[in-house]
Amino acid sequence: NTMLANLIKAAGPQWAKKLAGSKITVRSTDQYVQANARDRTIIIDITVFWDAPDATLAVAIGHELGHIALGHTGTAPTPLQSRKDEFSADDFGIRVAKQLGYNTAEVFKFMHDKEEYDYTNAISAMPNSTHPTYDQRIQRAKKSGFKLSKGGQQQIDALQQHLA
Repeated sequence: NTMLANLIKAAGPQWAKKLAGSKITVRSTDQYVQANARDRTIIIDITVFWDAPDATLAVAIGHELGHIALGHTGTAPTPLQSRKDEFSADDFGIRVAKQLGYNTAEVFKFMHDKEEYDYTNAISAMPNSTHPTYDQRIQRAKKSGFKLSKGGQQQIDALQQHLA
């Protein structure tokens, strides 16, 4: 809840009204993390995130706050629009996490270490998938101005070589 409050504050006053009353529920679910823009609820899967570093939680929660702030209701008319919604939520999450000093490289390293990474990446690469692949998300994070430390850049480079 402290991180949620910090992320909402980092989002800035222009988003305060849309994010007011947002809350997090932690439980075991078949999703990694998801948001309901209508009731401002974020659900985090404890079986995935129990050992997540703060940077991972900040970007994941920030991403879901992006869905709430941007009014994504989960009913995009096309898979292409849904994927655009995912990218805009990524941008939002990256921006607020960056404002709090978190490094995205840790996020991708954490997600890569999860057992379902290859399966999830393969599903994301399918033409009708609504979620971007991790490669696309890594590239977008870098283009979004995330200034990686030398170690962070080495982590990203190593991960991209592994994925290739």
